[in-house]
Amino acid sequence: MRKIIVVLVITLTAGAGLMTGAPAAGAAKKPDPCKVLKTSEIASTFATTVGKGTKSLTTPVTTICKWEVSASPTRPDGELSVHLMFIGAKAAYDALKNFGYDETTVPGVGKGYYATVTGSLLVLKGKTLVTVQGVFIDTQTFSHVDVRPQLDELMKIAVTRV
Repeated sequence: MRKIIVVLVITLTAGAGLMTGAPAAGAAKKPDPCKVLKTSEIASTFATTVGKGTKSLTTPVTTICKWEVSASPTRPDGELSVHLMFIGAKAAYDALKNFGYDETTVPGVGKGYYATVTGSLLVLKGKTLVTVQGVFIDTQTFSHVDVRPQLDELMKIAVTRV
């Protein structure tokens, strides 16, 4: 009877830790999305000024950092974000083709998915789904301005820091 109670207490304690998102002993620290890319790297890639990165969402599943990007002569101002998904990343990555994402090759990185309509480039790095997204809207046509070449360059950097 005593053995059953001890096992039950251990099981409930471990289960409570999982439910609250408490890190397991020896668990690797999750990368900070605001450190995956540097403001200077984004500014250089877009050839314009870029604001400081700010976290917009952090949960046990995902974390996001956003940067405001100034307009250039060929592109309106917009926003660049890095999303890191830690839980369910592989399943989400495998499902992308069912949600309008096109399979692509990211130069220097490998296989990924891209959606022109959302400006999202996604790559699975280990157990983390890395998304680099650029949202730039032309206010004259209300259309999305494609920044895929810049996303490719930034993804090459991002995956090395995840």
